[in-house]
Amino acid sequence: MNKLLFERLIVAAQQSNVEIANATEGRFIRRLSDEDVALMAGADALVLTISRQVRMVRISFQSETLFCVFGLAEPDQLPLGLEIAELTPAVFLIGVVEARIQPLSSISGYGIQDVIEQDFVGVAGYDGHELDAVAKLFPTPSVFRVTQDEPYLKSDHRVLGALLVRSYTDGPIQLSSVTIEKLQTIFEFGSKFIPFRNLIQGLMSIAWENLYLEAYRCLEQLYAEPRVSDLKDQWHSTLPLRDLAALLERHLSWRPKEDDALSKLLASCSPTCLASLTAALRIQEPPDNQISTAEKAARKIYDLRNSVVHYRPIHEEINKSDDEWNDIVSALLEVVGDIYDLRGVPFFEVTTDPNADIAGV
Repeated sequence: MNKLLFERLIVAAQQSNVEIANATEGRFIRRLSDEDVALMAGADALVLTISRQVRMVRISFQSETLFCVFGLAEPDQLPLGLEIAELTPAVFLIGVVEARIQPLSSISGYGIQDVIEQDFVGVAGYDGHELDAVAKLFPTPSVFRVTQDEPYLKSDHRVLGALLVRSYTDGPIQLSSVTIEKLQTIFEFGSKFIPFRNLIQGLMSIAWENLYLEAYRCLEQLYAEPRVSDLKDQWHSTLPLRDLAALLERHLSWRPKEDDALSKLLASCSPTCLASLTAALRIQEPPDNQISTAEKAARKIYDLRNSVVHYRPIHEEINKSDDEWNDIVSALLEVVGDIYDLRGVPFFEVTTDPNADIAGV
C-alpha cells in the first residue's frame, strides 16, 4: 500500500512537470506499532463511493470495525454506537489506497516534492516519512470506531447517511431541526428495507425538489405491495411479495397505478402520521367526505412529484419556501418510516406457506 500511495504522489507531481529524485526507491510511512502493522496486513476493506469527494471505507480486523470517511465534516454529536478514532498509518493507507483518493489539487508539484524528498536521503538511514507530513497532501479523513453492536451499523449506506445528516450544518438545503431529526431517526432506527442510498442522494442535492423526489421514490418501491398482497391471499406462494410483483411486471407487463397505489399505502399509516402529512400539504377535509384523506394526500403528493419530474406546460413552476418544504419532506419521511415498519418485512422477506407447492407458487 505504501508503494501505491507514493506512486500516486509521484505521478501527480510529474503531471505538474516536477520530477521526484530517486522516484523508483521504496518509500513508506513510518510505522506506529506492531498492532497497526497487523491491521494493515490483515484487515478487510469495503469501499462505498458516493461522489468524487464523499467516500467511506469500512475496515474490519478481528473484532474491530472502523470507518474511514472522506468528504464529510466531523459531526458535533456522533450517531449511536460510534466514537472518534485515531488516524493511524494503517488506517490512512487503507483508506486512501482502497478508496482511490487522489492528492489535493491545491497542492503543487513542488509541494509534493518538498514532502516526499525531505525525509528521503537514500535507503541507508531512512526510517520512513511522518504520517502528518504525507497526510496533508490528501483530503483529511475522519475515523470512527464501532463501540456497540447496533443494527444500522451493518449497512454502509446507513452509516454514511447517519454521519452525513449529523454533519449537515452548511449544506445547500435549509433543513430544519425537525427534518434533520426525522432523517437521523430513519438512518439509525428505520426499517432495513428503506432505500437509504436514495435519501443520501437527496441530501447531497442542491435543491429541495430532489430530496422530495428521493423520499417519494422510497414509497414508490412499495407501490405493488397492497395489490400483490391481496393476490397472495388467493395465490399461495413462498416468494416475497417483491419477487411476485417483479414476475407480474416481467411476464404480464402489470404494474400498479401510482396514485391509487399511493392512496392505499397512505391509508395504512397511523392516524397521527396521516394527520401530519395532511397538515403539511395544507389539505382540508372534504365536506361531503366523498374523497378520503388518504386519497386527497396521494393526489397532492403525486401532483407535486409530477411537477418535479416533468417539464410540460401543464406543470406549474414550483414555488415553495424553506418552511413549506421542511413541513412536506419531514411529514413524508415520517410516512416512509411508518409504512416500511408495517409493510417492509412481508414485501421483501420470504414467508412460509404450507399450501405452496415445491415450485414456490
